[in-house]
Parts: sequence; C-alpha cells; structure tokens
Amino acid sequence: MRNAAPLLCLSLIAAPGWSASSDIVPRGSVLNDAFAKMALLNALPGYSAADFSGDGVYTRQQLALILEGALPDLETANPSEAILVSLRAAASDLSPELDADGVDMGALSSALDKSGASIGGFVQPEYRIKTGGSSDSGIGAQGVYRVTALGTYNPRLQYAVSLSDWPKEWRRDLNNDVGDHSFTPVNEAYVAWKGSHGLELRAGRFYNAWGPGTRGATLMSDNAPPYDQIRLRFPFSLGSRLGRNYLYTQTAGFFKEYGATKYLETRRIEYRFSRQWNADVQEAFKTTSAGALWATPLPLNSQALSLDKLIPGARLKNIDREFNYTVNLGAAYTPSPDDRIYGQFFIDDLRSPFGSTTKVVPRKISYLVGSAFKIPQGPSVTLEYTYADPTTYAFQSDKAIWQNGTHNWMGLPSGPNSSEIYLGVTQKFAGRITATVEGRERRRPHNSFPAPQASAFGARVRYDSTPSSAFIVGYYDYKQNPFPFAPGQPGYPPDTGLTPVGEGDQGTYVRRREVDLSYQFAF
Repeated sequence: MRNAAPLLCLSLIAAPGWSASSDIVPRGSVLNDAFAKMALLNALPGYSAADFSGDGVYTRQQLALILEGALPDLETANPSEAILVSLRAAASDLSPELDADGVDMGALSSALDKSGASIGGFVQPEYRIKTGGSSDSGIGAQGVYRVTALGTYNPRLQYAVSLSDWPKEWRRDLNNDVGDHSFTPVNEAYVAWKGSHGLELRAGRFYNAWGPGTRGATLMSDNAPPYDQIRLRFPFSLGSRLGRNYLYTQTAGFFKEYGATKYLETRRIEYRFSRQWNADVQEAFKTTSAGALWATPLPLNSQALSLDKLIPGARLKNIDREFNYTVNLGAAYTPSPDDRIYGQFFIDDLRSPFGSTTKVVPRKISYLVGSAFKIPQGPSVTLEYTYADPTTYAFQSDKAIWQNGTHNWMGLPSGPNSSEIYLGVTQKFAGRITATVEGRERRRPHNSFPAPQASAFGARVRYDSTPSSAFIVGYYDYKQNPFPFAPGQPGYPPDTGLTPVGEGDQGTYVRRREVDLSYQFAF
C-alpha cells in the first residue's frame, strides 16, 4: 500500500541537533532491523542494510540523527508500506530522542497513522578457515540468520517478533570468549503501547542495554541475552529549579539460570542537562524470590527495610543472601553527532564501595571510560578502558551472581577481576567498502581467580555489492591464558562467605586463528 501524503508534518520538524542519549543499541535489537529494512529500501541515503546487521554498533543518539536526516526526503518520496512500518517502529522506540531534538512527535504519529506489517531480515552463509592455534571451535561451514516481523494495529499499539541465531555469532572471539552462551531462537517478541505525554508500556522478550560502551556496560549490557520482562518508560519534569528533561524507565522480568527461575528488576532516571550533556543513575536487584517484585514501588535497595513484612514468609537473612542489589552512575558528553566521551561507575555492594579488595567484605566496583570520535575526512575511532574488582558480579550465594546463565554477564563481558583496553578503527572507502580493525587486551589485576589474561585482534573488509548484499572477509586471532586456580587448590581465595565465579577449565590454554569468508543477503 502506498500513501501519497503521509509526512506533511515534516515541515514542523526543527533543524536536527543531536540528542544526548548515549545508550548502545544491542546488535540483535529489532530497532537495528527496522533501520536495516529502511536502508534496503533506499530510505536512508548513504547507508546499506549491512550497516545495521553486522559487528558495528550505534548509539540511540546516532540512530535518531540518521532518522531525522532521512525524514525530509521521505516527505516527497511516497514511501511504501514496508518503509512506513519500519519508520513507525523506529520513531516509536526513539521518541525520547526525537522529541528532545525538536521533532513534533504528535504530528509525526498522526502522519504515520496506518496499520500494516513488514517482514525483513538477512541470511549470511560463511566459511571459517583455521589458520593456526589450539582450538577448532566453530571452524567450517556455518550460517547465520535473522528474520523480523514488525507491525502496527493502530498508532498506539505495535508488535515485533525476531527469530535469529545471530547473537551467538557476534559473541565470538573478540567479545566474550569461553563457552557457549544461553540463547533461544526467539530473539525478541513484544507488544508496545504508547500513551499520552510520552508514556510507553512494553511487554514480552527484549534486550536491556543501559550504557554507552561499545564493548558493554557496567550494569545492563548487550552481552547478556534478552529475557522476558515488562518495561515502563515516561518523561517527566520537576520544574525550572530542579530540571525539566528527565526520563524514567523501570523493568521487571525473569529468566532461567541453570534450570532455576531468577527475577530481575531495574530502574533508571536519566537527566539531560543540555544537547551535549546527559547523566543517569541506575539501580537493580536480582533475586530468587518472586515475592520481592512486590517491592516495585519502593527504592530497589529496600531490602534494608523490613521486607519480611512485605513478603509473606520471607526472612531477612534469606533475602540478604539471595537478593543482590547494585547501583550504577553514568555520564556522557556529546559535542557533535560523531564525537562523544562517556563513563560509568558500578557499585556491586553498598556495604563496601571503597577500601581494600581483599577484606572480609571486599570492595566490589567496576568502571568504564571511553571516547568515540571521527577524524575529519578519516576513520571513526573508539577507545575504551574497563576495570572490575575480583569479586564484582559475584555474590555471597551463586544464586544471585550478576549473571544470566553460563558466561552471560549482565555487566561487562570481561567479567570480574579484569582490566581491559579496547581500540577499534573503521574507515569507509568509495561508498561501498568498509574496513575495520580492532583489538583488545585483558589483564588480571590481582593474581586470583577467576578471569584469565587474554588478547584478541580482528580485521574485516566488507564490500556492498548491491543495496541488499555484501561480501565480507575477516581475520581473527584470539589467545587466552589458563585459568590460574580452581576451588581447593593453592592460591584460591580463602572462604570468606563469598564465592568467586568464573568460566572455563583451569589449566587450559586457548588459541584461535581463523579467516572468515561470508556473504550477507538482506531482504
């Protein structure tokens, strides 16, 4: 179906600025799929579908700017229904950023007031050739895919379903390194209802990723798989004295971990100081008790209160051992659409945010600092440094570690007891060729379990042969030292009531070198 005059409201759109929202959009997110579909249909000049279906990551701020830049051209382009469906999905998800940039969201929603559905995705056959090392993991012919259906019943109610095995594939050697990752073919599946004044309620399975880091975030990161949850989001104001540009987000959900059901609740308040500066405070808890979710209206650190009075049959001792509360602070400075500086600070245990890393209740913090910028007429560069204490993301009880299944840290993918530096450089040539070189070095700051030292190097060249297809050649070199200790062995931390948790087998040295030959076809 075609609509001859769907976007007349675009004359109401202010000149694009930039939003300060700095969250990385997860690689497997439906939002990326909506942009890939629009790029495939030539609705995003200068971008190909492969730009949104590969290793590269965008912030919400960057996607909002890409969309804003395309809207004026769409006003006279008589867009197809497939474009309109993807545009509705993207505009709805990015409404806080678009509204902050001066887009009249009421007028835009009215212009897109049509029901419809669209199916898109990609298939990527590839062959991995071993060139050296000690591990044959993943070598040989493989295929990755993602198929996403987007639809709208009315301007307020939307749905999305995404089937994929792609998240397994991009969590490869350069990212989280050891072992299989929990995953289900239903990548995301949710319904979203839009109310008045920016209110949004979403229910189903989807990602949470709260942070600006390319390699991950300290509290909620895209290296963990999506899970079943409900999300409430709305903007609010506290007046001229206390500020007007707040955004509140809260989620409650559950997932399976080692066969047991775990419950997770998160909350965030963001504040935008200006077009360049934004900051947020995040808090979350993970628990084995569904009754703890009744604490939703209260501050999430309310386990310090008398939860036994709120949760029938609960005992404070049990709540304390299986109720892991965390808090996170973040800030970002975005002087231009292509340049940003950012940082996050994570506290795993409010009882010991500072001091020694070895006392009975050790310090349990992590932090991330980074910068992403584009050199004029040159490449885009990302430089990040992350650090986590030895017992960060662990807990008194393994039941409440900051993890979602084996190897799926909800925080930094490098895990506890690590410091890591990452450098990535991407350059486009002649519009069709994109080259990327990236590397990372992870060290173990303290000679203790669990994280081993590791390093990785990757290089890729992508050639967009048509708007719907691309050829990719990649080289990867990954090496990881053996895990240093095992429980009961000399050197393992003494029993202090805390149980460090790690991945992999002690004494195993890992080395992988391979060449990947891939072909990606979008539809």
